[in-house]
Amino acid sequence: MTTSRDRLTLHAPGFGSFTSFGSLALPSELNRLAALNSTATYSGQIVGVVNNGGTQGFATGSYSNTWRFGPRNGIATITFDNTTYGGGSTPNTFQVGRSPLFTSTTPLSSTSGRTAEVIGVFQSNNQSASTQAGAVIVNGTNYKGVGLFSANR
Repeated sequence: MTTSRDRLTLHAPGFGSFTSFGSLALPSELNRLAALNSTATYSGQIVGVVNNGGTQGFATGSYSNTWRFGPRNGIATITFDNTTYGGGSTPNTFQVGRSPLFTSTTPLSSTSGRTAEVIGVFQSNNQSASTQAGAVIVNGTNYKGVGLFSANR
């Protein structure tokens, strides 16, 4: 069982590195929240880069994930470069085993025909699993994008 804490450092080419808001959540913290059948809503921002038909630029957006610790899944809604992905009432992000890692197992759809994939981690900063941080990868016809997110509950 892991009992030490690691820090997550995100590297963005051209932007340098930054350490996000906390240490990786311990499996014991996530197990305790699961046993209590806790829920949390995480909200935050996304910043990234896109290649839209050969035109490169920066893009921003929002990230929200309503997480249910008991079944270890959540419903993510992502808005990036003026397009919304995911949402609804069916879980679309899932914890990987008992680790602090979560991911979308299938791409999140949008009305634009683009899809987004999510990979992230739970972090603890004074409270168990107080933050989610990670990356969003967007694909579409003649469109590619990647963004980094950090969201607090």
